[in-house]
Amino acid sequence: MLSETEIIEGFGKIMTGYLLVMDESEIVRKSKYIDTILYNGANIVIHVFTMHVYSKKSLEDIYKQCCSAYVCYLEYIEQLEKTNLANNLYISDISVFVYKLTLGELSKDGARNSVSEQVDGDLCNQSTKISEIVVKSNDVIIDVVVKTWNVLLAWNSSLSFDARLAICDVHLTKYAKLFYVASESTVLLDYLGIIQEKWEMDDNIYFAFLNEYYRCLYKLHKSNILPNYSHISEKILLFCVQYHLEYIPSEENIRSIVKRLMYDRMN
Repeated sequence: MLSETEIIEGFGKIMTGYLLVMDESEIVRKSKYIDTILYNGANIVIHVFTMHVYSKKSLEDIYKQCCSAYVCYLEYIEQLEKTNLANNLYISDISVFVYKLTLGELSKDGARNSVSEQVDGDLCNQSTKISEIVVKSNDVIIDVVVKTWNVLLAWNSSLSFDARLAICDVHLTKYAKLFYVASESTVLLDYLGIIQEKWEMDDNIYFAFLNEYYRCLYKLHKSNILPNYSHISEKILLFCVQYHLEYIPSEENIRSIVKRLMYDRMN
């Protein structure tokens, strides 16, 4: 069974690898559907990752199958682009194609495990209880890493491919580790997402913002003074009402802005 750290770090490496492979494709780079291509492919890779984690596969096996998933996905996309069929693309068709190549062995393993578990009723019941605990723990970890991925990469924004790649490489794993241990990770991620939505930041400013937001959260967490749910919810409400009164974010003022967003009441 993989540890929490192995799952989080493994996810970060796999998703960075996915973006690096997509980055090497000139066809993807030039496609007018690039954001849709990246987002849909990521969801396919994430599903392959998740299924292999639940199946208690080794990191080596997970890396191998996820790598196969994004290579197969890229090949499929490039063929569609070359034949001008990308605008008629159905993600379900690609998903089935990739899943057949990367998840087939899991169904076979599941059948073998099912037979084995019927050998002894008591052992089966004990194994089931342990499995339920493991699945619940994995659910929490995977939910955190996937939500962190989606929020940080801001799919509804105009971030460039290069910015998303850099954010994934630099910020994804450390943010996911922090949010996994933070008691109010959900509302803190929501706050980050709302700030993105309300303030349009270019690549450099957004990267600087993520640096500063993490620095503040990490400092508060280490000091055991992370704001609670009600406090952050109040700040979200105030920000939604008053964000247009704030200074326009820049690389020069981002530290003071984040400090005000995290510590102070907005005037």
